[in-house]
Amino acid sequence: MLDVKDIMQKDLHVALLRDNYIHGMKYSYEEYLIDFLNSSKIKFDKGNKEFKRISSQAHGECDATNDIYEIDFKIFADTNHIGGKKNYSLGIVRMGGATFYTQPERVTGHIEYYDMLKLIRGKKVDFYRNIMEEEDDMYVPLIKFMKKIEMDKNILLFLPFQYYFEHSETTEEVGRLIAKCIAEEFRELVAYRKEITLKDTYIGFVSKDKFILLKENDGCIEYYDMIKTKNSRLYCDLVELSTPY
Repeated sequence: MLDVKDIMQKDLHVALLRDNYIHGMKYSYEEYLIDFLNSSKIKFDKGNKEFKRISSQAHGECDATNDIYEIDFKIFADTNHIGGKKNYSLGIVRMGGATFYTQPERVTGHIEYYDMLKLIRGKKVDFYRNIMEEEDDMYVPLIKFMKKIEMDKNILLFLPFQYYFEHSETTEEVGRLIAKCIAEEFRELVAYRKEITLKDTYIGFVSKDKFILLKENDGCIEYYDMIKTKNSRLYCDLVELSTPY
């Protein structure tokens, strides 16, 4: 029997989080998230039309639309996390059909960042109502992110980690178990967002070869859908290119 204490957390490679990280490739992480949405229930629930990326966002437009429903993608991460991963990860270059790897910009030291999931753990709605008064520096990344939480847009919070059980495939049963744990972490934060806006809130994360979606529904965060990551060619290509060994 699986124990939630055995859930593993593993960083997604920076190539999956930072647009155009791989030299010689022009892409955005938003593109594979759109692939996942187009393979999920959300497509059918929101008019059964394909989502596409909104190319121009100069005036605060969302990231994706199917001409009926718009949604914005937000990576739930300390900005130092992704920036630091860039500095300490192998460079990747695509040229003439070949792939080359270069030394990281930095080879000593370590990334200093706060895990946002740990920052919100155990917090209540009142904490978020008064977060601007928080003086502890560890909450600075969360304070900066609150502007995104308070946006009057439908949003998908994308977690920059994999969550999985080491010796178990991510079946629907396993996915629901992990999703329940993630939902508990976000319960109070999403309840606060509900006070600010009635727009939809989704949470998405990778679990081995699956992408799992949660959705806020009547004050509860619930398992919504599970999509095979192979449904996005871009995602699979990025995983392959960022795994040289």
